[in-house]
Amino acid sequence: MKAIIISGRSGSGKSSALQILEDLQYYCIDNLPLRLLPELEKQLENSNMPVAISVDARNFNDKTDIKIIENFKQHHDCKLIYMDSETDHLLKRFKETRRKHPLSNKKTSLTEAIDADKKLMRQISLIADIKIDTTNMQVKKLREFILTHLENTEIDNLSLQFESFGFKHGVPIDADFVFDVRCLPNPYWEKSLRDQTGLDKEVVQFLSREKECEEMINDLQTFVNKWLPAFKNERRQYLNIAVGCTGGRHRSVYIIERLQEHFKKLHKNVSLRHRDLR
Repeated sequence: MKAIIISGRSGSGKSSALQILEDLQYYCIDNLPLRLLPELEKQLENSNMPVAISVDARNFNDKTDIKIIENFKQHHDCKLIYMDSETDHLLKRFKETRRKHPLSNKKTSLTEAIDADKKLMRQISLIADIKIDTTNMQVKKLREFILTHLENTEIDNLSLQFESFGFKHGVPIDADFVFDVRCLPNPYWEKSLRDQTGLDKEVVQFLSREKECEEMINDLQTFVNKWLPAFKNERRQYLNIAVGCTGGRHRSVYIIERLQEHFKKLHKNVSLRHRDLR
């Protein structure tokens, strides 16, 4: 079993780290009591899915749980991450979010709870494989750290999706880029082509003869080729490029097919979707 155990003081970013790992297809469990780890191990022994577990001071018993972690690491590919931040920054984060610290109560102030948290988690910090100081670290940098140091994820792991659509049905809300090709010659006005789509041979032949279509395709390829490295450097997981015409049946379908054909030769994670083809 491949597993990552995330621990550290409350407010240090454990939930953000767990969300990043969830995007990487980890089975994520927040605030699991470590005494339940052996049972989880039994339930997932035949699963190939990697697991990420978040542990905080609420359910941590230093002597017993340290032994559980050490035993688990002996039998599995497991890394223990300890996340921490300077006390002043933790105070600021809790005050800004107005969240209650797990250890605070009527008798324990926020400052006292943060200090108690540090003492409780000291033993687990001593056996951590990786320590991350999130004092001045944004989520973007945390994602980059995890992808680079934990997952060894290649920088070209970005998934590229091309999507055709019709403006009369609305713009896709998940699109990162939207291009309008309604300026191109429209096969709809050819009666013999009206009921066909950009996947049909006759429509493809019609549009491939139009100089403007070739120019549009070349310009879109140039644009995406130029800016794709910048998005990869940002460690983006996916990029959705949408091309729309009036009904989403002819021009946008043809253009998207051509773009997908081009980029599939250059990148390994390329997908295609024609939203409004019925």
